[in-house]
Amino acid sequence: MWFSQSIETVLQAQSVNPAIGLSEEDALLRLEQ
Repeated sequence: MWFSQSIETVLQAQSVNPAIGLSEEDALLRLEQ
């Protein structure tokens, strides 16, 4: 599933740069609304 893959990508990005993970997570939350 693309969604689980995107979550894994976000988690990997967070481990490298938390700011990237936060912006990605915020974007996902905005899409859900």
